[in-house]
Amino acid sequence: MDIASFRRMCLGIFSASYPTAQQNRQAGITCRTWVTHVLSRILAPQRAKEIERMVTTRSTTCGNQYATDFLLRREYTVPVEDLV
Repeated sequence: MDIASFRRMCLGIFSASYPTAQQNRQAGITCRTWVTHVLSRILAPQRAKEIERMVTTRSTTCGNQYATDFLLRREYTVPVEDLV
């Protein structure tokens, strides 16, 4: 897919957007839902949902670890993950 087609596809993911992140979230539009919709157009929808579940699980784990390290005043190193 060429970059112009990819851009058009990305622009058409949601028919509307709102001026603030809070309003977008209230409408069910988040960065995660946007990426999942993009992936669903490139990959099989089931695979896109599987990737979303992996990211959500890992995000929760990292968030919990960060909170624990913060409370215990430990250094926290941001992990970089390979999803492939």
